[in-house]
Amino acid sequence: MILIMRTSIKGDDLLIDDEVLPKDHQAFLSDKAKVFKASRSKVSFLILQSEPIGEPVTMYGPFVMNTEEEINQAYSDYRSTRFGGWPWERSDPVHGKEKKRFAKYADGSKEERKISSLNI
Repeated sequence: MILIMRTSIKGDDLLIDDEVLPKDHQAFLSDKAKVFKASRSKVSFLILQSEPIGEPVTMYGPFVMNTEEEINQAYSDYRSTRFGGWPWERSDPVHGKEKKRFAKYADGSKEERKISSLNI
């Protein structure tokens, strides 16, 4: 089984043997040779291949489980613990009142940017 995942991150429609696979869609392909091409410009996609597992598969958001009940439980677990919980004694922000974006790199350097507003 081969799965093609398309997202709207970048690119145009993907053509698979002249069939359009639009953004935010997926396709299951047979093992026969296929021709992939972009309809007008560059396109990004992900190809995954595996053997069938012989079990039902349900996916929603970032979670893939066997049943809808398991998906609901995964969301419940995530909401209650964020998959590990908050290990500090207090729940207040740990970076102070200044809203900043930052990145720490492997070489020890740090990059900071101020955020004017947050869209939550």
